[in-house]
Amino acid sequence: MKKIITLSFLVIILVSCNNRIAIKYDDKNHQLTSLEKNFEKKTSPFLNITFEDYFKSDYIKIYVDKKLVYDKKISTSDMLGVADSYELEKDFKEVIIYINNQKIILTKEKTLDYKNIYVNKLPNNKIEILISKKFHIYK
Repeated sequence: MKKIITLSFLVIILVSCNNRIAIKYDDKNHQLTSLEKNFEKKTSPFLNITFEDYFKSDYIKIYVDKKLVYDKKISTSDMLGVADSYELEKDFKEVIIYINNQKIILTKEKTLDYKNIYVNKLPNNKIEILISKKFHIYK
């Protein structure tokens, strides 16, 4: 009986941990507006990672192919609605983003047709990732 309770507890923990990060993809066939086309020309060989809402003194680390390229404590600006961003060349195999102790793994294959990764931390500490061709415009 004790083993069943322990096993049930572990399953609940694992399930709740896996539900902390949601990854969504925008339509990769999205037709860019003229403004978006101008942004795309300027950022062509790059993938933009933008940290948007609800970050408050959160520790962020980004590893590109196991090399640490970003290590900061960030907070979302109330005026802009964005905390920070990082631009990386698209010749990577794997990107790992740590938000505090939550780990997000993105591969080149999953991001190849996109330009932007928007990372949002919700008030309940859940993380939402939007992988998109669209550019977000800030205040």
